[in-house]
Amino acid sequence: YTPGTEFIVTGTQTGVNNPGITVADGVDANITLSGVTITATNGISGIYCGYYSTGNVTITVADGTTNTITGGNGNAAILKNGYNDTVGTLTIKGGKAGTGKLILKGGSNNAAIGAWSTMGFGNLVIDGGVVTATGGTNAPAIGVAYATSASDTNACSDVTINGGTITLNAGTSGYDAIGGGTYTAVSDIEINGGSI
Repeated sequence: YTPGTEFIVTGTQTGVNNPGITVADGVDANITLSGVTITATNGISGIYCGYYSTGNVTITVADGTTNTITGGNGNAAILKNGYNDTVGTLTIKGGKAGTGKLILKGGSNNAAIGAWSTMGFGNLVIDGGVVTATGGTNAPAIGVAYATSASDTNACSDVTINGGTITLNAGTSGYDAIGGGTYTAVSDIEINGGSI
């Protein structure tokens, strides 16, 4: 893969022992999902976007396709560890018609799109598409995994939704759709458009 070029992904991966898609730290990637199903095993994310990576990752949902990504227990469907200006941005968008569907399901104790509790989560932009994100038990749809104490947490920040048809479901009653648990500091959440 040459950084910056389009990488089109199709097909099914079930019970994977490594993330179905891995973007190495510091790599800019342009990924198109075109009829993808990834079901991860315990402790594995469906898509891994690096550890405090400075790379910018764009995921485009191809028109007319349905794509389902499920994280294993304790992990996110799309895992992106890190927040603030030192890390890159994850952008999710639809195709030209915006009809592609992206269904994301977090494993228990983690978000559908998020990070481990000790890492913090941020710099997410959703520009379009039909996106349904459901957190696992004790987790938001977007944000930081379940934290057990004040020392086991970090922030959720800089989440922007500009368009699309977006459905966000926390995994457990009492959790926010975007954020984290009791010990998570949440800031800079912007909704500028779309149907939420």
